[in-house]
Order: sequence, then structure tokens, then C-alpha cells
Amino acid sequence: MSEDHLSYIKQRLDSLHDIDSKIAEILKNLANATKKLREGEELASRNEDLPKLAEIKSEFKNYTHDFYGNLSNATIHLRKEIKLLDNQISGVYHRDSLQKKEQSGTNYDHSDITIIPININKKATNLANDKLKQFIKDADLLTDDTDETIKV
Repeated sequence: MSEDHLSYIKQRLDSLHDIDSKIAEILKNLANATKKLREGEELASRNEDLPKLAEIKSEFKNYTHDFYGNLSNATIHLRKEIKLLDNQISGVYHRDSLQKKEQSGTNYDHSDITIIPININKKATNLANDKLKQFIKDADLLTDDTDETIKV
């Protein structure tokens, strides 16, 4: 295996490791946000310690913001890795089909082979963005926050 191939494989493995780390952060942020939500509900139900409640709301908002940031980052990078892998697989089959076509003189063509059976590009982005905006508004209502710092 050439040095270029080894370098490419190392880059892909490093990228997948970064994605895996982001997924672990997503789960950690989600667990922390859920914990803060429970703590906030308990304090609010007892009408106790309002400064502590404000702190919990702020922490909940930060964990939620980090959750969506990491989710977006992991999704984008995973989509790129899948496309790179798909392009590699398609290229190998295309080269093989050209060689076999030359050798046999037949119409052996597998250039349309991909590992992805579906299109992974975003569809209906307006609908997805509207749902995300609504979810952010609902989360802001939970924290009594009307800050519009998260842009979709």
C-alpha cells in the first residue's frame, strides 16, 4: 500500500474518531440538559431558591445550545465521510467495469453502483428549519427566554 493510501486512510480514521467524539459530547450534553430540566422542575414546583432556578435555566440553555451545535457538526462531517466513501466505492467499481469492458468487449458497466441506497442530501429544508425554529421557541418558553441567538 502506498504512502498516499495510508495517509488517506489515516485522515478518514481521524475524521471518524472526531465524529465519534462529537456523538459522545451530544449524549453528555443531552444527559446534562435533562438533569438540569429535572432540577429546575423540582425547584419551580416548590417555589424555592429563585436565583438557583435562574442559574439552572441558564445551564439548561447552554447544554441545549451545545447539543444542537455538536449534533449539527457531527451530522455534517458524517455526511461528508459517507460521500467520500461512496465516491471511493463508485470509483473502484467504475475502474473495474472499464477494465472488464476492455477485456471482454461487452457492455459490462457498474459505474452506477453506490453504497448509499438513498440520497443523503437535505430535502425539504424549509420544513426542517420551521420545525427546528418551533422547537427552539418551545425550549425558550421552558426557560422563559426570548433571546433569538440561535439562528437556523
